[in-house]
Amino acid sequence: MEKRYEVVFDEVVKVRLQKVIVESEYRDIIKGWLDDLEAGGPASGKLLDNHIWLYEMKSKRPPLRLYFYHQQSTGKIIIFPILSVPFQ
Repeated sequence: MEKRYEVVFDEVVKVRLQKVIVESEYRDIIKGWLDDLEAGGPASGKLLDNHIWLYEMKSKRPPLRLYFYHQQSTGKIIIFPILSVPFQ
């Protein structure tokens, strides 16, 4: 799969994602989301607000959500530190 977009997140998001990937069964879902973001960019999620280009990726079972912003000038995908996980 070709990486067309760069996925960027800060240290807080990195720590939370690592914790969720290591300590839960959601590893495959989250890794799949990150791969989809690198390949498909904003088309991988659902547009929530077109003024600030806020997108969401979600899974109904298990109930997970990942919010991200598409910075159009640089082509980067910025992941917000809000990651909804049912047990945290």
